[in-house]
Amino acid sequence: MRKTMLVLMTVVVCLSLTIAGYAQGKGQGKGGGGGGGNKGGEASEIPVTVTFLDPSFDNRIRGDGEGLLECNPSTGLDHMNSYVDGCQHVDARLQFGNDPFPGSLDLFTNESFLGGRKVSGLRWLVLEFADCDTTRFPDPKPSECGNPFFPQNTGKAEAEFQVLVLDDTGNRFEGHLLAMPLNDPMRAAVEVNLFLDELWSVWFDVISSRERCGEGNSDSATIVRTDPDRWEIQATSEQIACLTHNTKLDGRKPAIVVEGYYPLPFNVVVACNNAQQCEDLTPAAN
Repeated sequence: MRKTMLVLMTVVVCLSLTIAGYAQGKGQGKGGGGGGGNKGGEASEIPVTVTFLDPSFDNRIRGDGEGLLECNPSTGLDHMNSYVDGCQHVDARLQFGNDPFPGSLDLFTNESFLGGRKVSGLRWLVLEFADCDTTRFPDPKPSECGNPFFPQNTGKAEAEFQVLVLDDTGNRFEGHLLAMPLNDPMRAAVEVNLFLDELWSVWFDVISSRERCGEGNSDSATIVRTDPDRWEIQATSEQIACLTHNTKLDGRKPAIVVEGYYPLPFNVVVACNNAQQCEDLTPAAN
C-alpha cells in the first residue's frame, strides 16, 4: 500500500472553484469563427495548434496520437499529436484583451469543461510518472510517491495545459507569449490539470504553487519564440515538477496533498492558426 503523502497544513478549498470559474468565464467569452472571441471588436482569444513532439518514451507528457489529418492547419508538424482549436472538442487559445493573463496559452483537450457541461472526450494527454525525487519533501520524507494512475505509472486524462512566461526574477512576464522577443529563451510556468475522479495537477514553478510545493522544489520549463507566430516549450529530465492532488480526507473539506516530485520532460510547439493575426496583435513582432 502506498503511504499517505504529506498533507499541507494550509487547506485550499478554492482551487477547483477558481479553475471552474475561470473556465466558465473563458467559455462565455468564446466566439465563433477563426478569429476567437470578440468584445467591442477586439479579439479576446487567438486560436492556436499545440503539438506534442517526439511521442516516444523520452517524453513523459505526450500527445494521445488521436489527432485527425483534416483538423490540422499547415503547421508541417505531426497531426496525430496536434491539438487544434475548434476540432475534436479541443480548445487551444492564446489569451488576449481582458483575460487575467493576456498572452498566456491555455489548452483544454475537452472543451466541454469550459461551459460546465460534459461530453464524451475525444482527446487526452498521456503522462508517465516515474523516478520520483523524494528528497524534495520536507522531513519526515516518504519512502515512495503517489500518482493518479497508481499502481501503474502511465495513463491518460482529459486535461488543461496552461503556460505563462516568467522573467529572470521568477515573476510574471507582462504580455506572456505575445510579448516575447524572438529567439530569446525564457522561463515558463506550466500547469497541467488532470480531470479524473478528483483533480490532479502538475506544476512547473507556477507562482501560486510555490508555497504548497515548497519554494524552489519545482523547476520552471523553457520557452523560446522562434517566429512571430510560433513558440517552442520544453522541459528536460533535469527539470522537476510538483504533483498535487485535491482530495477529501475523512469527509472533511478538500485538501491539497503533495504526492510527489517527478521529472516530466515534454516538447511542445505552439503555432497560431492565423499567422497574420499574431503578427498584427504582437508588439514584439512589429
